[in-house]
Amino acid sequence: MKGKIIAGAIGNCVHVAGVVRFLKLAEELGYEVRFLGAAVPVDEFIKEIQAYEPDIVGLSYRLTPEVAEDFFRISKIKLAKRH
Repeated sequence: MKGKIIAGAIGNCVHVAGVVRFLKLAEELGYEVRFLGAAVPVDEFIKEIQAYEPDIVGLSYRLTPEVAEDFFRISKIKLAKRH
């Protein structure tokens, strides 16, 4: 196994075809992959990252500043609490 990858779409994003294709290619190359699905709440996505402890995180979101800002703000706080 080359490493672990977790990926999905957060917030109100339901477009996951690219994420699914990426994970399929990664799996073919020897990665262990985990797909979280579409429109995953940010808190849930972060919990899954913490539980799975991936080497790579693939994140899809609607191209709005608010969605990305929420994810990075919340993940910075929550992931910092782990260390």
